[in-house]
Amino acid sequence: MNLQPSIPVILEELTADHLRLLEVCLHYPKGEAGSFCGEWIMQACQQRGVPFHQAWLTKLANVGLLVKEDTSRGGHRMYYHLADVVLAQQVLDRAGAVHS
Repeated sequence: MNLQPSIPVILEELTADHLRLLEVCLHYPKGEAGSFCGEWIMQACQQRGVPFHQAWLTKLANVGLLVKEDTSRGGHRMYYHLADVVLAQQVLDRAGAVHS
């Protein structure tokens, strides 16, 4: 049984801004464990002119593209990692094909 969410279902849930954020997450240099925090991604988005909202990271996690980690620094930083790098790239590729 395949529990991976289908790409069309994921795309129905995401806006163009979510997809731009996913692209930043995909290409962001990861730490040793492949993790990144929302604050780092926010700064990367600002540098690239990509809209950012903390809740959008939660949205990406809710559709199965990111995984929230249990670690935080005093409850002030939420850490994430990509659930499946290949799936994230496939979603972006499919979105590009749909919006081209």
